[in-house]
Amino acid sequence: MPQSNHKGTRKNKTTPSKKNPAEAIQQDLAALVCETSAQGIIVTDPDLKILSINPAFTRITGYTPEDALGKKPSILQSGLHDSAFYQIMWDDMNTCNFWEGEIWNKQKNGDIFLEWLSIRKVTDHTGQALYYIGIFSDITQRKKIEEKISFRANHDLLTGLVNRTIFIERLEQAIKQSQRNEKNTAVLFVDLDGFKKVNDTLGHIIGDLVLKETAQRLLACVRETDTVARAGGDEFLILLTNILKRQEATQVADKMLTALSQPFTLEKHVVFISGSCGITVSPDDGVEVITLFKNADMAMYKAKASGRNCFHFFTKKMKTSAEETTVLESELKKAIRDEQLVIHYQPILNLHTLETISLEALVRWKHPAQGLLYPGKVFPLAEKAEIASQIDRYVIHMACQQMQSWTKRYQLDLSLSVNVSNQPFNDETFLDFLKATTKTTGFSEKALVLEIPENRLRNSDKKTLKQLRRLKKAGIKIAVDDFGTGISSLSMLFKYPIDLLKIDRALIENIESSKKTQALVKAICNLAHQLNIEVIAKGIETKATFLFLKEIDYDWGQGHFFEKALSAEHYEAALKSKNDAA
Repeated sequence: MPQSNHKGTRKNKTTPSKKNPAEAIQQDLAALVCETSAQGIIVTDPDLKILSINPAFTRITGYTPEDALGKKPSILQSGLHDSAFYQIMWDDMNTCNFWEGEIWNKQKNGDIFLEWLSIRKVTDHTGQALYYIGIFSDITQRKKIEEKISFRANHDLLTGLVNRTIFIERLEQAIKQSQRNEKNTAVLFVDLDGFKKVNDTLGHIIGDLVLKETAQRLLACVRETDTVARAGGDEFLILLTNILKRQEATQVADKMLTALSQPFTLEKHVVFISGSCGITVSPDDGVEVITLFKNADMAMYKAKASGRNCFHFFTKKMKTSAEETTVLESELKKAIRDEQLVIHYQPILNLHTLETISLEALVRWKHPAQGLLYPGKVFPLAEKAEIASQIDRYVIHMACQQMQSWTKRYQLDLSLSVNVSNQPFNDETFLDFLKATTKTTGFSEKALVLEIPENRLRNSDKKTLKQLRRLKKAGIKIAVDDFGTGISSLSMLFKYPIDLLKIDRALIENIESSKKTQALVKAICNLAHQLNIEVIAKGIETKATFLFLKEIDYDWGQGHFFEKALSAEHYEAALKSKNDAA
């Protein structure tokens, strides 16, 4: 994002200047973040001599500043890693300026501990190392209880059955295997009839006993190679693998319903329940997990509607109830072709000069019957229909074209921010598309900013990191959107080539009423600035919020306090009016 030349713009952090009170406050706040961090932090010079450690470093390792300063991090070496391990670490560091992973180290008292370590090499404009920053956490105890955690994560603790996650993994394997050996896979979705009444009249203790006994009865109805899982509440899933005919699923369903209809003798109570079961068979009904789940769910509700204590196979006629969503997905595909997608533009301002420095392109669907639909409605459908990438490309191309038109007509010097879905990071041709688009439209790649929600980046993989580095190398800026919505990881700021942080709207809206939020927003800003990352505040609605953010040195901001998102026509009218007035 280009910097404004206006005198009110924040000075470049690398430009030598006399320290002023604002810089002192900023440094104090950055120091506060370091001092109060639960993670150990270590800073070394290019020769790996330790320049600084924080209190968490001492708490975790036992080494005080007197012990560590001037020494090298090798004082922590446990001797459990060979030279090849460290060679790989430094190869990554020299290639990517970053390394992250597990490492065994030794505390001052000689105890060995396992840490999760992130190291970032900070360089000058020539690429020479200025210093190295390491952030680490002690994960020894977590590893010691890994087996217990793994069991709890993969099993239902009440019944001991595997949970939905493991069921899905086994279903995926079964589908692939059935395609190879030309056999069938069946999914049975079982819901207990009358269980709510048991819970309400006899209490949750008896209800839990019913669920435990149900699990044992279901297991007795299947083979060892099959799987029974608790989906949640009083819902169970059964996976039958390598079956030749649907009749085999029928036999299991009959056996299961008979078992469930037998009285449950629990303590002094005799309980009667039954089951409703929906069955779907792959590959006839589908070869996707989500499709089979939906099919079995629809078939189960058909069984409920048929009087309960019975089962139904999925049929194509059952899709009628889901047609509305399917039609909407189809209409969205048509909307791209018929140019029903429109783009609104919201200015992003320099909070110190109030000069517009960028526009964010926001897609809207001009639905013929339902009116204007916003991204919250559009993108879930797009990702479900696997056309999110098409929308990304459409919006980027149209926005770049519009921005270049305004740039020429009104002599604008603005960057363009565009939200993107997950799909571009699995698309090897995406960068080629961006280059072709900027070349065709004339809009500069260096003025393009791609916004990625924090939660998507937090759950990303190595492929995403590789794609981000390619985009960065091409001069395209990367912004993390909605930062602070989840459990934000400090290592994210080190790991990814981030240029901008867009602070979540919920944090900004809460600033005026929460001292804790104010402290958090300050800390994020100062940490980002120390890493040469610019900060944008979303959702600025009041003057008080604006003044606070300006005072704590936020760079940019957007929100209804300044201007709402406008259609291209309305924004151009505003530009023309301003130009005519000038």
